[in-house]
Amino acid sequence: MSLPKGELPPNRARRKTKVKRVTTLIVAVSVFLSMFSPWLTSTAQAAPGNYLIVLDPGDGGVVGATGPTGLQEKVVNLDIALRVRDRLVGAGYRVIMTRDSDNPVSLAQRVDIANRNNASVFVSIHTNAVSNREVHGTETYFSSRGAPYGFHLANHIQSRVVINTGSQSRGVKDGAFFVLTHTTMPAALQEGEFISNPDKEALLRTDAFRDKIAQGIFEGIVNFLNEYGAATISPTNYTYRAAYNDYQRTPSSLSPGQQVSFPFAVRNLSNF
Repeated sequence: MSLPKGELPPNRARRKTKVKRVTTLIVAVSVFLSMFSPWLTSTAQAAPGNYLIVLDPGDGGVVGATGPTGLQEKVVNLDIALRVRDRLVGAGYRVIMTRDSDNPVSLAQRVDIANRNNASVFVSIHTNAVSNREVHGTETYFSSRGAPYGFHLANHIQSRVVINTGSQSRGVKDGAFFVLTHTTMPAALQEGEFISNPDKEALLRTDAFRDKIAQGIFEGIVNFLNEYGAATISPTNYTYRAAYNDYQRTPSSLSPGQQVSFPFAVRNLSNF
């Protein structure tokens, strides 16, 4: 059977149409990925002023944990938090304190302060205590029930506190604390040392040791934001970090009506 000039047999025409569809798909995917490549592949850092850190000195008001010679946890917590604040502000970050004096603040109020202000990260600062006076070391908590990236924040803080203080690392732990499960941003709770241990209580009385804890928390926060703070999507000027599925699994061809999805999880870690 002869065909008009330039017309292909039906089977070849179908193959050519299919090739066009696949080519169109590949081009579309390539354009899509190139548009979003800044936040798929980059970890560009936003300016410190774009981030808002909420620092939460534990306790306040009523007397909480007390060391063998009377040092109060609430006093140590606030003092260390203020030292962290000064370092962050000095580096250009914006900071809100859940308390800056010896006043009681409920757990719900602490969470509300962070959520209402759309904080980038939330860090609760504590000093540990148990009945066994020989226990010592530092540990940092996140919650698997909390917002994403909490583990990474806690891990960065724990690492830097251990390095700065030389304290024994008790690790990063998963804890269902209210301030970790109800905040909507990456959150961590740091336990500097055991005030119940006489030797560690003596250390916690000193400016030098408090400075070491504060420096570790500060470095941990900054390192976290530098790694997970995210890249800027042009031209919006919003700062994101995204986790994405393996798009290389895209099929080489599509059947009629077949659909390919590219699910992405995006979180804005800045405050604008």
